[in-house]
Amino acid sequence: MLLIPCILFSFSFAYTATEAGDILVKMGLMSGYPDGTLGLERDITRAEFCTLVAKMLGISDEENFTTEDFSDLPQTHWAYKNVMALADRGIISGYGDTTFRPSNNVTYAESAVILISVLGYKGDLEGAWPTNVTTMSESLGLNSGFSAMASDKMTRGNVSIMLVNGMDVELKK
Repeated sequence: MLLIPCILFSFSFAYTATEAGDILVKMGLMSGYPDGTLGLERDITRAEFCTLVAKMLGISDEENFTTEDFSDLPQTHWAYKNVMALADRGIISGYGDTTFRPSNNVTYAESAVILISVLGYKGDLEGAWPTNVTTMSESLGLNSGFSAMASDKMTRGNVSIMLVNGMDVELKK
């Protein structure tokens, strides 16, 4: 009798920024620039990130918010509805001084905690900020395909990867 050993491999798929960006474009969540690129190497602001998340959740056109406005986000700001829709659901809270800082670059920890909240795992965070967030992000596989420190500015490419990875995570109720 001839025995042929079987070797089992475990593969984990990591999206590239281009692949993830293309997925978000096909879903209608992200669009490119006039030069035809997605600008995946460009930094992304807090307002832009919240807009992607609000679109992903299908809540980008809501109005009549119960959450108090952020002092630095006027109702005329292009991302106002997206930011406030997330704030109304407790997904974001801004800073203690009542600001949101929409033009600041979103960091890895900030983007991770928002996505962790959307996925339902915020109540499972243990330990101190931002280690608790980066640890949970890693355990959920949100950062599979890129490496970042908590305070690193996110690029459109890394955010694309994180959002697409999040689509593979089981929602927690």
